[in-house]
Amino acid sequence: MQTSRTGSSDADAEGDAPPERGTPECLDAGGALFDAVLRQGIERSVQGFVTALSDGTLIGPFPAMQRFPDLGRPLWDVFLALTEHAQLLPVVREVVILTVGAHTGPATSATRTRSAPLGLGLTESKVRALVARQRPADLTDA
Repeated sequence: MQTSRTGSSDADAEGDAPPERGTPECLDAGGALFDAVLRQGIERSVQGFVTALSDGTLIGPFPAMQRFPDLGRPLWDVFLALTEHAQLLPVVREVVILTVGAHTGPATSATRTRSAPLGLGLTESKVRALVARQRPADLTDA
């Protein structure tokens, strides 16, 4: 049982529900509201990536957004703007994501699912080559 900042346990606080699984207990009411908005937005806008552990804990850039909602809200707005107004074709965007991820090694690329690139027409062999930092022989400009 966790103790709140006032010294009382979570069960002692009237009207306080225990935090949702994977939600940091340090969030205030505004942070908890943003957490709910963030999770809904991730579910709707971030497809083809593993964004949470099995217990609901967010991974990748999202825990920082979640923990610091005053910074997380504007970052989320920028993410949505970039996503909604993307200039690259979706398949080109996936090639870029896989290529940059292979060269920089961020955790989000390491846990990337295969559904997004395969759903866009990239073959498994192309995905494997890009992740291995190689140019697929059959990758064309089209």
